[in-house]
Order: sequence, then structure tokens, then C-alpha cells
Amino acid sequence: MKNGWEISPHRRIAALAMGLALLLMAVAAGFAYGYAHNQLLVQGNAEKTVQNLFLHNNLYTAE
Repeated sequence: MKNGWEISPHRRIAALAMGLALLLMAVAAGFAYGYAHNQLLVQGNAEKTVQNLFLHNNLYTAE
């Protein structure tokens, strides 16, 4: 193609990698805010929240 819209294979691979990374980041954010956050925090009960943080340390770390 000589119309100025030709993309080199290296740039195409880089763009695909960045797109996949963005999708992975969106899934990770959904997990953190949709599941992990709700499992750890108890509204109005600081003692239970602290207990959850200690009991589910791996989930807290993943968040």
C-alpha cells in the first residue's frame, strides 16, 4: 500500500500487545472493585473490616 496507511508488522504487534494489556487491566480492576473490595470491607463495622483484612491477606494483596 502506498496511500500512507501502511502499518509495519512491529507496530501492529505492539498495538495488539497494548490492547490486550488494556483489556487485562480492565478485568483486574473489575475483580478488585467488584469482588475483592466487597469481600473485605464491612460498612459501619471497622472491627470486622480489620478482621477480614487479616484473614484474607492474599485477597487484600491482590486488590
